Amino acid sequence: MNLIGKILVVLNFVASVVFMSFAVMVYATHRNWRDEVLRPEATAGKPKGLKFQLEDRIKELEILQQEKQRLLGEIERTRLTLQQRLAQLESRYNELKMIRDNLQQEHANLLSSQAQAIQQMNAVQKRLDTLEAEVARVREENDKLRRQRDQYLRQAVQADEQLAQIRNEYDRLRKRNGELVAQVNQLQIRLQDLKALPVEGPPRVEGLVSAVNQKGYVVVTLGSDDGLETGHRLIVYRDGSNGQPAKFVGELEIVQTDRDRAFARVVPGITRERIRRGDRVATRLQ
Repeated sequence: MNLIGKILVVLNFVASVVFMSFAVMVYATHRNWRDEVLRPEATAGKPKGLKFQLEDRIKELEILQQEKQRLLGEIERTRLTLQQRLAQLESRYNELKMIRDNLQQEHANLLSSQAQAIQQMNAVQKRLDTLEAEVARVREENDKLRRQRDQYLRQAVQADEQLAQIRNEYDRLRKRNGELVAQVNQLQIRLQDLKALPVEGPPRVEGLVSAVNQKGYVVVTLGSDDGLETGHRLIVYRDGSNGQPAKFVGELEIVQTDRDRAFARVVPGITRERIRRGDRVATRLQ
């Protein structure tokens, strides 16, 4: 046997193995199509026949058709409901759009009002700062016025105390004045008794006080022509009012004379009151 014969034998063997494999595969995959179609119930590892599966599918399809119709009805009702709802929503949308437009307009107005309010607030803040400064100044002035008031109150209290002292002193002096008036009256009575006695000194003359200076010197309307000389003394008295007798004021001593006037000094210790212009003077009481 040559090489070609050997090759042909091997090829026949391989072809036999291949054909045997195909036969095994065909046998393994062989089915009983009648049983597959007409099997009424499912068995172990095998489902129902195709006919019964088809019937089940048809029934399921009918059920699904009914369910489809029901769902289509529900979808239609839902569509109508949605259309109504959509119409309501469109109406509501239009209303909301109008409200939005109004709100935008109000917002613009509010922004404008806010800008004006900010300007007014700034002006008010400036005014407030000015008022705070004014308040601080007024408070300072009030404190100053309060201190002045307290000082014035203290001065008023002191003035009241001084006034009370002055009133007491006035009452005492008034009482003393009454005593002195009584003494003067007694002296006048004694002088009346002494008029008949011879008296050495200036002649009996009367005049007026014409001036009084701050140093206590007095000018009278009597002079050397009236017989006055340096060293003579004059009695000063003041006419009484409302029928009251004359009041003794004091005594003067002549220090210089002219023809129609004389300068005198107040004799201390005897003068009871301040000598004034217009008081009467005399060399002796009449």
